[in-house]
Amino acid sequence: MALPLDPDDEVLGAASVRLEPRETSCWYVDVRPESHTRQEINWFYGPINFSGYLYPHTFEAEIFVSINGVKVGPVSGYIHHGFEVDFRLLKAMGKVRIFLKHGNEFWIGLDMEVTPQGHFKGDYLIMRF
Repeated sequence: MALPLDPDDEVLGAASVRLEPRETSCWYVDVRPESHTRQEINWFYGPINFSGYLYPHTFEAEIFVSINGVKVGPVSGYIHHGFEVDFRLLKAMGKVRIFLKHGNEFWIGLDMEVTPQGHFKGDYLIMRF
């Protein structure tokens, strides 16, 4: 025998709809597509531009990186492990690190030299979740 669900119960990532009028313990659960749980990222600093998505429930990130308008490429990985992109372009070289800090903060680390803008180095908090 199924236990009746309280209308105040919440199912994470789902919308519950009560069916009427037949059975009081019958519920329909609509699982939302993964796209509803991702966080959009749009961040830029100097000549570097990041856009993409972060999936907080899996700690996976899909990032599109461009430097001075040149696409370094889409990169993806798990931020709790951290990952980095090394690049060498005509007027820019260096690396970009993408990582998790304090268990709930999404950070980007830069160490790059861009002509003529100069040297960009540091870790930057992008978002908390």
